[in-house]
Amino acid sequence: AGEFTEAWTDLVDLMKVGVRRGKIIVVRPEHDHGAPSYLPNRPRTYVYRRAGEPCRVCGTAVRTAELEGRNLFWCPTCQV
Repeated sequence: AGEFTEAWTDLVDLMKVGVRRGKIIVVRPEHDHGAPSYLPNRPRTYVYRRAGEPCRVCGTAVRTAELEGRNLFWCPTCQV
């Protein structure tokens, strides 16, 4: 239950920022640095389409793998 509550609280905070800016915000301001996720003027993401790039939180290289025909992206340190 605690993990769900934390995720929900984070979502509520990010939705408020998105409403103020008029667009979806998926990266917290303190983690919003480095290159755009995959195309200029696209929302920055934590791991999506960022294979090999440093995690925005801890700096570990983002990993990727294919599963059931889909590409997965994750930080092996933050998302274990």
